[in-house]
Amino acid sequence: MSDNFTTDAEKASYGIGLQMGEQLKSNPFEGLNLNSVFEGMKDAYAGSAFQVEIPEIQAAFEKLTKRSKLVVKKNLKYFLPKVLHS
Repeated sequence: MSDNFTTDAEKASYGIGLQMGEQLKSNPFEGLNLNSVFEGMKDAYAGSAFQVEIPEIQAAFEKLTKRSKLVVKKNLKYFLPKVLHS
């Protein structure tokens, strides 16, 4: 174990990071950038101006969602007939 987290606040903060990391790990997408995630967290927490406008973020989410759905559809097209005929 690390000696980096000695206070209860540091340990709890680390725990929040672990939870967020687990969530990201269980729902990854190609190109996920933890540095960008951290920048967004810092800006939100500090109340700083956003480095990316909300409409751009929404458009990026939409593109990634579409891409993800296409991959699922492609995989279903390939694997479903194999499963049904086995």
